[in-house]
Amino acid sequence: LKYIIIEIPPALYITQSYLEALGYKTLGYKDVINLKSLNEVDLKNYQVICLPSWKIDLLKGSKFDLFINVESFQEMEPELVENYLKKISPQISKYIYLNNGKKGHALGKKGEFGVLEQTNQDHYLNFLKDNFKVKTKKNLESIYGTSEGHIEMIFDKK
Repeated sequence: LKYIIIEIPPALYITQSYLEALGYKTLGYKDVINLKSLNEVDLKNYQVICLPSWKIDLLKGSKFDLFINVESFQEMEPELVENYLKKISPQISKYIYLNNGKKGHALGKKGEFGVLEQTNQDHYLNFLKDNFKVKTKKNLESIYGTSEGHIEMIFDKK
């Protein structure tokens, strides 16, 4: 089992530090920033790979069973989400799990909090329609009950 985390550097640093403190063998930020390919590293030596978001192309040619995104696509504009999914979905052999706001993040103005265009559930469906089909789509449920504002979607590879 390999766990690959793609994140912005501050969150990646915290995640990597936490996982290493728990004893996980981690290929970390400093290890990957100068790599041209993951083939340069013996991945059998690692349980976790921490990639900054701009190194997502290192995954090209690799295969993964599952891709998970929880509440970060909603914070991006649709063209950024589409770019991520175009880069990662060819590597996914089975499932994609998304858990995000139905309507996306709060609208803002340039230079202010929020997004200029909200990424919503229709964007995910459109971006994945050629290679994935919806297996499950439902309102998010938690110990606090059902949230009408968030949606869970599981996609199967066609």
